[in-house]
Amino acid sequence: MTFMIRNATISDLPKIVLLHKKNFAGPFQLVFGSEYVYEFYSYLLHSNRCFILVDSDSDSVIGVSAVTTQPGKLFREFCLLNFSKFLIPAIKYILIKPSFFIIRYSELF
Repeated sequence: MTFMIRNATISDLPKIVLLHKKNFAGPFQLVFGSEYVYEFYSYLLHSNRCFILVDSDSDSVIGVSAVTTQPGKLFREFCLLNFSKFLIPAIKYILIKPSFFIIRYSELF
C-alpha cells in the first residue's frame, strides 16, 4: 500500500466529510449535518489563508489536515457568509441547549 500526502481538491470533499463525520462527531455537525461540514471545508479549500492536505491511498482519503494561522477569523467569516443557511438549525439547537452556544460564541469573539 502506497500513501501520498497532497493538497486536497474539490473532488476530495465528499471523502473528507465522511472522514470528518467518522472521527469528529460534535455538536456543530449534529445540528447542521454533513452539508455544514462540506461547506466549511469547501470554504477553507478556496481560502488563500488556508490549505488542506490529505493522506490518500489511490481513491480513498485516510487523513486530512487543514492548516491556517487564523482559525478564528476564517470560522467567523464562514459563519457570517453562511448565516442565513444555518440560522434555522442554530435557533432550534439554541432552544434545546443554550449554554453550548453561549460558550462557543464567547470563544469566537
